[in-house]
Amino acid sequence: MPKVIDVYLGFMDEEVNARLKAVIDQEKASGNAARPVILIERNKVGNSDPILQWPRSQYGVTIKPTILVSPTAMPDAGLLPEQILSRAIGVFMEADHTPAKPSVPVLRYFQLQQLLNESGPGKTKTPLSGEGPWLSLIRFGVGKDTNPPIVVIRTPEMGLQPSLVSPWVEFLLQMISPFSSQLAHEAGDPVEWPVRVSCFGAQGGTQPGVKPGDITRICASLFVGVEFDDGQAYGTVRLQTYQYEYTFFCQAGAGETLKDRAADAEKLARTRFADWQNLKVLSAAGPYGDWAEPEPLQAIGTLVKDVIQVVKQFYCKQVSMTASFFVPEADKAVAQALGLNSAGMEDSHVIKGLRLCAAKGELPESLYPRLDPARAYLARINCDPHKIDDKVLAAFNSSIVKAQLTPTDYADVIVWGLNGVLKEEIPDCARWAFAADPVFEDRPGLLEQTLYAFAPTSADDPVVADPFCVEIATDFIADLANPTTPGITGLGGTQLEQVRRLAANVREQWQQHQGGRKAWEAAAMLMLYLIEACGFEAKEKGKAKTWLRPGKWEGITKSPTLQDLSSSGEQFAAAALDRAFYKSSNLMALQTLAQHSLL
Repeated sequence: MPKVIDVYLGFMDEEVNARLKAVIDQEKASGNAARPVILIERNKVGNSDPILQWPRSQYGVTIKPTILVSPTAMPDAGLLPEQILSRAIGVFMEADHTPAKPSVPVLRYFQLQQLLNESGPGKTKTPLSGEGPWLSLIRFGVGKDTNPPIVVIRTPEMGLQPSLVSPWVEFLLQMISPFSSQLAHEAGDPVEWPVRVSCFGAQGGTQPGVKPGDITRICASLFVGVEFDDGQAYGTVRLQTYQYEYTFFCQAGAGETLKDRAADAEKLARTRFADWQNLKVLSAAGPYGDWAEPEPLQAIGTLVKDVIQVVKQFYCKQVSMTASFFVPEADKAVAQALGLNSAGMEDSHVIKGLRLCAAKGELPESLYPRLDPARAYLARINCDPHKIDDKVLAAFNSSIVKAQLTPTDYADVIVWGLNGVLKEEIPDCARWAFAADPVFEDRPGLLEQTLYAFAPTSADDPVVADPFCVEIATDFIADLANPTTPGITGLGGTQLEQVRRLAANVREQWQQHQGGRKAWEAAAMLMLYLIEACGFEAKEKGKAKTWLRPGKWEGITKSPTLQDLSSSGEQFAAAALDRAFYKSSNLMALQTLAQHSLL
């Protein structure tokens, strides 16, 4: 069997940690054929920090010390796989403009100054200024060093910064080439080992009949949104396939500031997208690269819907929508009309990286690795319904204001979150009672079309996760402890300071005692203070209100909890409802289905 390097890409913590665990479990069972597993994570990860928001024990193997890489920090050389990869990244991240080396005559793959001019006005996940970007390489204690490794990458940037996603993905794929070359050289092989690539994650559905938990294979993606270049924002509609890039619209936004130009550019792109009947190919770029047979190139002037249909038929897979904004119902309706199967924020950028690998991997001057095109794919799990029934909407808004949690429920959910929000450990209070609402009894199959049910273990009956408990598990302590976030709408002064201290203590107790009773007691103490001093008690004495993360629920602006909705007159609808169902499905579906379709 030829030696290959497998690369798994992901963006969110929950997309990567579940896949990483599945890969590690697979290799633990592989005996002498087990391969090294290396994670590339954004920013600095300390040697005792959680990894991808999971406690280290969850991965079930020993974990070696983190290797940190940045343009100003060169890792030590060595012959272990993680040392070779970190050294390659360090060499080609090193900034030519640093004072210590003002003019190094070496081609750099990572053009930091160029990226500084391509970021949008929003917050970046991996800061480029100041110290510059940091990456962490983590080696898990599985696999023989002489076997071809597996590299799992949580990409440094996400879809809200579209002009940074592609350069990061391309750079990290490029780093696999010198990594593979040296490993092949050490093994006595004359050419570098080829690379197989998989991207696995969650998306929202746009087509009828696609239900939460369904897996979709993606062969192309239509990008709609804003791209940035040298201080300008461009509204763009562009289709990326595995072999070609088709541009349907590209126009610069107007305005005095970059933020203004970005807003105008997004409006331009979405307006042209809405006029999809008249969108035609303006330009096309190739080449098709190393694919077994060339995809039929579409002529200038071909309608966007016709191009999409040809691509779907050629690859026998689906086409998604990629946006630089959270996709609302109106844009999902256009996506449905075009035959796009799902909506997300990163597919197009990943496919562009794969296209560049396939097109250039065999050229002597190429910076890209040798891609195995037959084993390069995107797999997406649908995590919300295409359309939410009006009766379900009404039942949902009626039920949620009645839902209340006790302080001990909160403590259970908070510790569940600190322990990784594992489906096997879901607390009873986080099993969503709404799944048993009479609205689902009236129409067979409606529950399956609306919500994702999973079995925590093989011996359990399926359950549905409460989205508000999932949000509390993942973000409640982090938001309350963070001095830069509002935490709970309406809190201020000494109350907010005390809440932040108590929330920080929960995390400290968990870290010091590796979970357990101390963290639970600290969480219960936090909830007691919120109830007694901060008006967080529900109408029923001793019960706590159900938290709504500030700024995350579109259309819900005044209500800090579910119980405050009735007094403010706000209700869940459209994007807020979609988000609730997505939160219910996301983590549980990813953990359940992560072992499917491993390379």
